[in-house]
Amino acid sequence: MVGNEGGVTGSVNVVINDIPSYLQNGGTTVVVERMPTGSTYVSAPTVVSNSSMTVSNNSLVVRISWNTPTDGYALTLTPDSGSGATPVPNSAGT
Repeated sequence: MVGNEGGVTGSVNVVINDIPSYLQNGGTTVVVERMPTGSTYVSAPTVVSNSSMTVSNNSLVVRISWNTPTDGYALTLTPDSGSGATPVPNSAGT
């Protein structure tokens, strides 16, 4: 989850560090979903990006075009399909 406390709009880089090893073999699918501001019910967030990225130096930089300062975003990282990678829980069980 990414929020915007400062009212920034435009292109925002979200840096994700310490990427688990199972996401570093063969690519990572990054899905960015927007949750609009307001009190109107939405059945689901809007997918604004669904792309394959390569982890570099154990990190990813995801660029979000932030148009409305009070919107929120969810970022989901999964192994690319076909990578054969299977998530392995960490010592905390997550």
